[in-house]
Amino acid sequence: MSTVKRHPIGVELARELGTEHAADLGHAFDFTKRERVDSLPHGLEARLHMTRRLAGYLSVTAPDSPELPRVVRLASQVATAIFVLADATPGTEQEVSFGTTRRVRLPATGFARPPDLSTWMAAFHLACVTRDREALDRLCRVPIPLLRKPPGRGGDSLALAVDVLQRLWRGDQDTAAKLLDAVKAADPSQVEGDGALVLGILVAELELIYRLMLQDGEAFTQMLVTALERHRAYWSEGDRARDPHGYIAWGPLALAALAVDIGLPVGIDSGYLPARLLEGERAAAAGF
Repeated sequence: MSTVKRHPIGVELARELGTEHAADLGHAFDFTKRERVDSLPHGLEARLHMTRRLAGYLSVTAPDSPELPRVVRLASQVATAIFVLADATPGTEQEVSFGTTRRVRLPATGFARPPDLSTWMAAFHLACVTRDREALDRLCRVPIPLLRKPPGRGGDSLALAVDVLQRLWRGDQDTAAKLLDAVKAADPSQVEGDGALVLGILVAELELIYRLMLQDGEAFTQMLVTALERHRAYWSEGDRARDPHGYIAWGPLALAALAVDIGLPVGIDSGYLPARLLEGERAAAAGF
């Protein structure tokens, strides 16, 4: 069993901020006021960030609590709803779920204000962790050209990575060739500073996909260690060390969850991979 320690995090501060976020989350999903429902479609990304931050805090203060997977499932529902509303015809309404009991009909937003590639990646990661096959099917039908991408080399690399993940989940025959193109495009040696670190994380995730496709458990675990070390190197720097988005390694966790579900051993102990989320509820093996 390999171990990758998480960067130092103040537990008491995480507990205090987590309590505040939990209270804010309750208010954000209180739909007793109609105006709050009417404004919800354009406030989903803020709610996504809120739920992901709370999940990060809980992974530090209560990693074995049932509250952690509950919050992650809520985050996944919010992220998927962003794309359900964007991919629907403006003027129509779509029913979306938040939690186990809250179902709300919301107006479609269309792609007039498109979500970005990073939000799609977050949605995909969350759907993998929660084993939500329906959400994954929906996300992998979203047209990539309609998503916003950041400028420069990083945006192009991210678009190629999204394309690979969509093809992986759909089981497309050309996934391996597209994966090679994405790895070449994300060469961190061509970028300086933080951009190189970000691309290094992305390349590690692409390498994980390759080993997942080979169903090579030992090689997958070795690359997972590398991915977590690169994640730690990025998120332990300066103010990022206090950002709860980095307390969980969402990309590696998502791919490790897929590995677990097809029977690959994942022999790593790390706070970045909360065991309750990694094991999850065993889903049927994906078609790749």
